[in-house]
Amino acid sequence: MPSSKIAESEPLSGAPEPADMQNGPPAGSSRHGQIGGLALRFWRARLLRFLVVGALNTVFGYAVFAAFILLGLHYALAAFLGTLLAIAFNFTTTGRLVFRSHDNRLIFKFFAVYGVNYVLGVAILKLFKMMGVHVLVTAAVGALPLAVLSFALMRRFVFERSEGGLKADLLEAYREGTGILREVLATPTENTVIQFVRYTVVGGVAFVVDFGLLYALTQYGGFFYLTSATLAFVVGLVINYTFSVLWVFSKRAVSNRWVEFGLFALVGVLGLGLNDLFMWLLTSVAGLYYLYSKLITTALVFVWNFAIRKVSLFR
Repeated sequence: MPSSKIAESEPLSGAPEPADMQNGPPAGSSRHGQIGGLALRFWRARLLRFLVVGALNTVFGYAVFAAFILLGLHYALAAFLGTLLAIAFNFTTTGRLVFRSHDNRLIFKFFAVYGVNYVLGVAILKLFKMMGVHVLVTAAVGALPLAVLSFALMRRFVFERSEGGLKADLLEAYREGTGILREVLATPTENTVIQFVRYTVVGGVAFVVDFGLLYALTQYGGFFYLTSATLAFVVGLVINYTFSVLWVFSKRAVSNRWVEFGLFALVGVLGLGLNDLFMWLLTSVAGLYYLYSKLITTALVFVWNFAIRKVSLFR
């Protein structure tokens, strides 16, 4: 005779599911599933896959190129050697992950596409070097246009037998990309990852204002750097609160807005204390240039502010 424990864990076929099973997974798992769904939609579009893989390949190629430049090689030779090493790394990632191809014979066409990219890349480097732009800056700015050109050439001449067409890839990428952006940027959400992305955007805007005021007040206003850092931080705090309430967080733990702002400001004051403490330690004690100190301090205080505000005010 089966035990009651087994009978309870194995319901009879055809029996109605519990209400919580019919209504889908718990709220917490659906929030995690939202991120997984967005990632799946992003990866499903071939052009978007190419952008992800291309970003990885670009970082690899740029790192190799920069290493050769810093070792003292001529930019043309550095680009040539970097291209050779990048081919070996990129052929597998692009062919298998983007175009679902396992045909190693295509490496010769792949090599030809990189040859075109190399010639264009060196020409661009030379042109902007004559204009006084450092080759590392030119390489960084030109990476995206060359990546788009590379996709079009590979799609047309290397992996031309893959399903669909370039127009279909572009339409699919546009459809999925705009849908993902709409969900990440416009749809109300309680997902912490998406909220962190939005908070990062808000923090970026506040940082530009904060950083700009710090520089202007210190360099042109004659303020002591800690005084200008404090004033700039307060302005950034006001911007941060406004957009956090209107866009980042959908839930609010405190109903009274004045109390909420007071608590938000209290977190900001604690962050301000950390801001000035880190600025002093890094600038006056460690001897860093005050703008470098600001970059490090901003990252530390940013994580602190998001975590405390999320837990205490917008849970």
